[in-house]
Amino acid sequence: MQLTNIDNLRMIDRNKAAGNATFEIDGSTYHAELIFYLQSDYCLSIRAGRCGEGLTTERVEEYLKMNRTDMKRGINPEVVRLRQQQREAIYGAE
Repeated sequence: MQLTNIDNLRMIDRNKAAGNATFEIDGSTYHAELIFYLQSDYCLSIRAGRCGEGLTTERVEEYLKMNRTDMKRGINPEVVRLRQQQREAIYGAE
C-alpha cells in the first residue's frame, strides 16, 4: 500500500483540515478522505475519514500508524498555507 497523492486539501473546521488521498495497492487505485487535526501551524494527528469501495478504514488507519511521522512532516507546508488563507478570509489580505 502506497500513498500516491493528496489533493483538495481544505479547512473543514477551525482546527481541522481534510484532503482526498489516493492509494495504490497491487497496481489498483483506491481513494479515501484523510482528516488532519491541527494546532497552530502544525499537524497533530491524522485519521481516516470516508473510504472508497475496496478500501477499509482499518487498512488506512494501519497505513497512517506506520507512516504518521513522515506524513505530518510532509503536510506541514500545506498547513501553513491553509492557515494563511484562513486568516486572510477572516481578517482580509495583509
